[in-house]
Amino acid sequence: MLADIITTGLNNPECAFFVGQTFGISQAFGMVVFIAVFGTVYKLIDKLALEPLIEWIRKKIRKK
Repeated sequence: MLADIITTGLNNPECAFFVGQTFGISQAFGMVVFIAVFGTVYKLIDKLALEPLIEWIRKKIRKK
């Protein structure tokens, strides 16, 4: 359905600009959401896994 709307809009010179603009905005929004989710997951993994691992390694090194 969305593909039909885009195809119809791109073939209409009056509507092509608005279809392109809408498609571009949706792509930009998707990228922003992906970056936000990726950053949140990265920070979560860093806090829950990497920081305790680094502290454990530091404690092992200090004991030797």
